[in-house]
Amino acid sequence: MMDVSATHEGRQILDIVECLGKTEWRKGSTSTYVVKTHAGLSLRSQIEYPPSVCFRFVKEDVAVVAELIRCVDVYQGHLKWAMIGEGREDGRHSWVIAPQRLFDVEEQANRDDETAKQFLAKNDPGFGKQAYEDMAGLTAHMKSYFGMG
Repeated sequence: MMDVSATHEGRQILDIVECLGKTEWRKGSTSTYVVKTHAGLSLRSQIEYPPSVCFRFVKEDVAVVAELIRCVDVYQGHLKWAMIGEGREDGRHSWVIAPQRLFDVEEQANRDDETAKQFLAKNDPGFGKQAYEDMAGLTAHMKSYFGMG
């Protein structure tokens, strides 16, 4: 049987985050995913949708968060990346690391009743592939920044 497995580009960044503080929730993008069809398992691509990595710490350490934001901010790759938090009622945040452009088009996308990822997939389908390629550089930068090899 053919080995069919999805790529999990976001997982490496989540593993770095997990080393800095225990997460209670985490989710990373993948450029491909496995689908079960009548013919068995097959891979589907969703590379036109730019990647993001989302997480929430069990106990949020302000110093760790500040360092993570700075780490992402100083990365000099092909794209500008950002880490932005969304406040919750309990005072903690859900954090998102994604290409800055994803945050920039959010308002415009919402006006069109779309997510930022849908908007970019439709209006600039090559951007997702660029972002996935640059994500490898961001991952290497984060490992180096935090002295993880």
